[in-house]
Amino acid sequence: MNRPDRDSLLQRIQPGPVAVIAGGWSREREVSLRSGKRVYAALEHLGFPVTFVDADRNLAHTLQTLHPTTAVLMLHGTPGEDGTIQGLLEVLGIPYTGSGVAASAVGMDKWLTKRLFEAEGLPTPRALLVRAGDLTPDLPDRGETGTGFSRDAQTP
Repeated sequence: MNRPDRDSLLQRIQPGPVAVIAGGWSREREVSLRSGKRVYAALEHLGFPVTFVDADRNLAHTLQTLHPTTAVLMLHGTPGEDGTIQGLLEVLGIPYTGSGVAASAVGMDKWLTKRLFEAEGLPTPRALLVRAGDLTPDLPDRGETGTGFSRDAQTP
């Protein structure tokens, strides 16, 4: 974490117990756990009273038990980046790091984000919207569409 990012994060942390929330149930769980443990160690080194929380479906109960003054979100993918956990934290009244509910939800929808950027006059690359049912063997390869899309892209 570079210094401006670190300073911005530290300014958002309220005095009192901090919960570093990581893990979750997305495909990116392991990456989230690794980055969460690093942030936990850094905050502990800086003297913050910090608890590591491996997010599961009982997260609301866990947070109500811990009473953190700030949640540091280190979740990757759904539900940590799509507004779900942010909404939970809003309901519980726990300040958190990162984007809010709406920005997180919109940001996870790449097509909607692109459309919003274009509506504001921001340049975006050409794109092709492909839904799961559209993935057929005759879908054009990269280069034919000029979008950078490849048939070999991972699908959920």
